Amino acid sequence: MEQNYKDINDDNSKSSQSQNEKNKEIYNIEASLGLKSYETTIFRYFISLNRKNDIPNNIEYLFIFIETIQLFSLFYNSDYIPNLPDSLKFISKIFTLRNVVNPEIALIVVGVGIALIYIFFLIHFITTYGSGVNFSEKLIKVNFIIIRIFFSILFIPVLFSLLEFFNCSNNEEDTKSEYICYNQYHFIMVSISLAQLFLYILVSYINSYFSNMYIPLNSKFNSLYSNKILSTLKNAILIEILNIEIFQVFFKIQYISSIIMFMGFVYLLYIHYNYQCYYNKKLNNFYSAIWFSMALTSFVYIIFTVINIKLVYPVFMGISAVGIIIGWYLNNFFFNMYSNKIFFKIERKYNQQHVISRLKEEIEMDLPVNDNETNSIETIVTTKKIIKKEKVYKKSSDCAYVSKFILSNRSIEAFKLVNSLFKEGISQFERSHEIYLQYWFYLHGIQKFISINKRCYNTEEINEYFNQMNILSEKILRKCANLSNTLFQKFVVFNALFIYEIDKTYLTSSKNSSDKETSNFELVEVRNRSIQYHLAALNTLKNLMESLKNLETNEDIDISMRVNDSLIEILKNGETLFKKLVLNSNYSKESLELYILFLRNSMNRGDLAGQFYTILDENEMLEDKQNENMLNKDKYEKSEKMSSVNSDGEYKKIGVLKKNMLQKCQEPLYKLLRVMQLTTSLACVMGIICNIIYFNSFKNIISNIDYFYVAAEAPMVMSRIKSAVRLISLVAASGYPPVDFPFDEVVQDNLNILEKDYFPLIYRVHSTESKGYYTVHPIYNGVIDEIKDIDYYKAMLKIYRKSQKVLDGMNRTSILTTSYLYDHDIRFFSSNTKGRFGNLFLDSLDITKENVYSVVNKHESTFYVITIIIFAYIIYNVIGIIIPNTNKNYHFITNMVSLYKTLPSKFFNDQSNDYMDQIQQICENYEVEDEGMEKKKKMGKNSSTKNIKKIFVFYCFIVTLLLLFPFLTVFFYKNECQSLTNFLINSTKRIYYMASINLYDMEILIKDRYYYREGEELAIMTELYETMIKLENDLKNGVYGGKSSSQYYIFDTLNNHPGCPRSKEECDARVFSDFYTKELSESPIDYQMVEYLNKLNDYINNPPIRNYDITDPVDLLNIIFDIAYSPYIQFFKMISDDISANIDKMNELGTEYLINEAHYYTNVTLIGHSICSLSILITFYIFVSRPIKKQLRVIDSLNNIIFSIPRTVYNTSPKLKNFIENGKIE
Repeated sequence: MEQNYKDINDDNSKSSQSQNEKNKEIYNIEASLGLKSYETTIFRYFISLNRKNDIPNNIEYLFIFIETIQLFSLFYNSDYIPNLPDSLKFISKIFTLRNVVNPEIALIVVGVGIALIYIFFLIHFITTYGSGVNFSEKLIKVNFIIIRIFFSILFIPVLFSLLEFFNCSNNEEDTKSEYICYNQYHFIMVSISLAQLFLYILVSYINSYFSNMYIPLNSKFNSLYSNKILSTLKNAILIEILNIEIFQVFFKIQYISSIIMFMGFVYLLYIHYNYQCYYNKKLNNFYSAIWFSMALTSFVYIIFTVINIKLVYPVFMGISAVGIIIGWYLNNFFFNMYSNKIFFKIERKYNQQHVISRLKEEIEMDLPVNDNETNSIETIVTTKKIIKKEKVYKKSSDCAYVSKFILSNRSIEAFKLVNSLFKEGISQFERSHEIYLQYWFYLHGIQKFISINKRCYNTEEINEYFNQMNILSEKILRKCANLSNTLFQKFVVFNALFIYEIDKTYLTSSKNSSDKETSNFELVEVRNRSIQYHLAALNTLKNLMESLKNLETNEDIDISMRVNDSLIEILKNGETLFKKLVLNSNYSKESLELYILFLRNSMNRGDLAGQFYTILDENEMLEDKQNENMLNKDKYEKSEKMSSVNSDGEYKKIGVLKKNMLQKCQEPLYKLLRVMQLTTSLACVMGIICNIIYFNSFKNIISNIDYFYVAAEAPMVMSRIKSAVRLISLVAASGYPPVDFPFDEVVQDNLNILEKDYFPLIYRVHSTESKGYYTVHPIYNGVIDEIKDIDYYKAMLKIYRKSQKVLDGMNRTSILTTSYLYDHDIRFFSSNTKGRFGNLFLDSLDITKENVYSVVNKHESTFYVITIIIFAYIIYNVIGIIIPNTNKNYHFITNMVSLYKTLPSKFFNDQSNDYMDQIQQICENYEVEDEGMEKKKKMGKNSSTKNIKKIFVFYCFIVTLLLLFPFLTVFFYKNECQSLTNFLINSTKRIYYMASINLYDMEILIKDRYYYREGEELAIMTELYETMIKLENDLKNGVYGGKSSSQYYIFDTLNNHPGCPRSKEECDARVFSDFYTKELSESPIDYQMVEYLNKLNDYINNPPIRNYDITDPVDLLNIIFDIAYSPYIQFFKMISDDISANIDKMNELGTEYLINEAHYYTNVTLIGHSICSLSILITFYIFVSRPIKKQLRVIDSLNNIIFSIPRTVYNTSPKLKNFIENGKIE
């Protein structure tokens, strides 16, 4: 035995000496880089980030999917295809986050992210510069996550946000633009954006070069052998987005933008085909498909744009699909063609060299030995020999390009072929830093793969080859270090040295590799922590035995279950550490010994321990170790006992019973897990259905708001018609043809509005029920007028027909008499002017408001219905599923624990003493101390089995909140929509009042006693003035909607510098006077209203006094002239037109705002639902999967302990025996 230990120590000494020499060589290579302190600090920063690159492949697949959608969104958006469906626009908008939030908010978020990246770097640099202090692992992880997200799935959204300043316009009314070009605010945003863009591109460029690992044959499917594709891709995307923002958004030149897009994707395709930078062939095919599809689609777009073919999105989607298929197979074709071309050149070169060598040998045999002595000096001087060096590679990366076959062929011959391919490349590119680096990474990947899978190869052959690669890799890395000039070249060598240190335990394999002691500091730390977890498990098992010995009350049972909870946590963490120890130490002897001890003594898993015994035996056979006494007697005396049991048929029977019992005990929990998965899935489906209902509800709101904008014009239209009809009748009564005056055009224009815009919408909203508003309906001249209560829609149709009749009769000479003033068609308008039409028109506005209120209230009611349904569903789950199943699980586990009551106290005492002995033996044999890890953790107040019910109920509460949270948007939108609608409706009433006042100011001059009593015109006008005063004060005081117009930011342009609110033709046709000035006409609406009311007050207090005979055509003509030249009447007309145009603009801005807000909240609801659905899945894992898995471990732990009880002991307990053999608890 002593001789064996001496031999082992000698072997370890030699191995240690060899390792020291190798470490010295590595340090020499690092020294040859000549790194300065700041360079070393920077390199360590990026290496620390690379170490955290442990994102699961599933997440990587998700990132690639998101990035692919973002790439297609560069083309499939409204900039290129205007008729793109809203669903595709929405997908593009969501994935690129383009125009989702205000550009100012986007800049703030991006700025914070960029600042965090630089702050993390500065903190790391300052704290670690010139010292060996390690940066916080948690902060490094956070830093890595920020960088990884910022430069992958957020790269395109960030660039769009930073270049959004191109989306500007000189037209202040352009709602699609984010900025007004070239004003001070725009210049500030441009400066901020460019500064952030510079910082972002700088760190992106650095990240592309410094944050990658290039090892083949690893578990990462997206590993690279060169970073060129990353930097090229980022540059190309930056150019493409610049192209979209400059030529598509700013200049709106489609064909130039599409040409640049086509050239960009063709360039990416060219780079991809020439480098194929991913080791994974399928990933190379995938990106080839993407680039080819985008290039083909852009090319077709150019053709369509040039020959002016309509851009139909289904055509382009079909072209994209075809391009993806062609691109996939085209990459295979190009890769095989390029590789075969290189292999052909290599084959031809070596065949030629073989022929030349044979001919040279034959010639040398035929020539005299001293033939050179006969050559004259002149011949030697004048003879020219040309040595042609044949090249087989075009570029240094071709070696890695053609060596990717080792991903599917990992034989020794394949590894040797890779070696030969790189040697040929080095002979051709002997000064290329890149080829030496790629050669080293290939060698390192091969070495690591062989070390892990050494048992799959012939031992003698692989050992010899392995040693050769060790020597060769050192030489390659030294050469690479000597060729390193730039900061990046030095970094990749430094990174390679670090990778070697991390994988040292794999690469230092020798004939005595299983006997070597762990030398890596991190590995030693893992070993020591693993042993402490083993000790903690044994201590907890001892405590468990003591608690099981005294099971008197339910509280004692709960205490035992809490101790068992602590045990399973320790076993779980310990098993993870032991697995890491075994893998990192490459299944070394000591790691296997420790793991076997842990499995057998702590976890009571003799079956798993037996499997690792088999691995240990195989390692001995492979390395020709004949030491039968591998473990000392004290350490493995129970191993012999277990081996004897393994060969016994009784133990096999116990193993089958144990497996069946575990399955039977765990089946209810698996069933509960499936039920919870189903209920959670149904909850998500319910959320989707509710989201669809919400979407339709918002759609209904939008349609009603669209109607409001049209309906709001009705009072103005009607008032203009009745005023124009009154003037037409006056002109005709004066004896002049009305067609010579512009009043018929006013009537016709307003009738067109009714026919084309108003009537198609109004019949869907207004009912045919009367509202109690009576109107006058003349039948014939000389007949008493009929008074009817008709509905609004019929009244509007009659106004339309009567107006049309007036227009149709304007060319008749029979109307050119004073009696035309009392024609039954004219009387219809004049008789109803005194408030009858007014009540009808104003009520129509209120009905419109009520319709908007109604759909919003229904939207709110939908939320309450959804809430009731969700609560009913959740309550059913809690009462009908969770409580019964968790109670059943609790009673079953407590009954399992209660079985220990039937065991004798001697068993528990013996087990406790046994665990104490094992703790003592481990501490002595492995020279460690028990740190009392289990004492540092406090047990919970209740066992996990008892708490699971509360956890599930809490989970249901969280699911309820997450399902309802996205739908809370109704409350934000309801208040905003109803308040603004109320304000706009009452603001619009001012148009009707002004139009009525403009009619009555003429009636004061006319004094038609057929329609009005003495002074009635002035009284009505005074009443309207007082109504206007009250309405204006209420609007300013926020009575309607809680805000005045000045408090709505959407009206800022109208409140600050509105300019002329009318159309350009009307603005040019304005005639100014002392009352009606240009300054007043372009003032804010509040100031115009003040002037209007002041002048109206003056007019009422000093009405014009005229006495005309309206039966005399001459006097009628004078009335017309008085109206035309009255400064007050013309002021009222001109200023009311401006005010009406401002109100109409307010309605337009308000409805557009409400519609945009409806779309915004629809998107917020959808995004919120997506986020909350994802959160539900996460919470399901936290509050359902994990607790159930813990309960499965609880049952597994109790089951293992029960089946570890010797047969002689459990035979003394009939209940326990019945449970073990029959699976029944009585």
